[in-house]
Amino acid sequence: MSALLEREPAVQGAASASVSATVPVQVSLRPFSVADLDRVFAHLSDPVAVHMAGLTLPEPGDRPGFDAAWQRVFAMPDIWLRGVLANDSFAGHVACYRFQGALEVGYWIERAWWGQGVASSALRQLLAAVPHRPLHAHLLSDNVASLRVLRKCGFQCSGQLRVFAWGRREEVSVDVLTLD
Repeated sequence: MSALLEREPAVQGAASASVSATVPVQVSLRPFSVADLDRVFAHLSDPVAVHMAGLTLPEPGDRPGFDAAWQRVFAMPDIWLRGVLANDSFAGHVACYRFQGALEVGYWIERAWWGQGVASSALRQLLAAVPHRPLHAHLLSDNVASLRVLRKCGFQCSGQLRVFAWGRREEVSVDVLTLD
């Protein structure tokens, strides 16, 4: 797994994602930086996005809690974390990391870029750069947009859980998807 950190992404250049043939969005990945955290904090404080994702920090607007959580992220020995750029603008992040002994993928895309192929392109680039399989993803069962992204990238449903979602303040169904 340490190769996850040592290996540079296989996809360094921009990949095109597009809703229509006339308005392509250029999506690229770059190393994630501590300087990105202010934007990520703003993304993770968006109530619509927090409700959609559900699996968030207990208090989305809590900056000290956010900073502590990201200190733990940066301390993870086996994480592949990249900033996502859409048309050269920071649009979110994508990651592969070890969670409960298995490799997990996750992403967070700023709401302004939803529905434009940014998440799909970023995840495809992650999958090209991280050869390890199987990979898993967890998402709220009613998050159909994320489910569509994962299925387009080859993930298949492999289970379902009930968990407490801080973003909704209730127990919810979570789909587990796997890419072999």
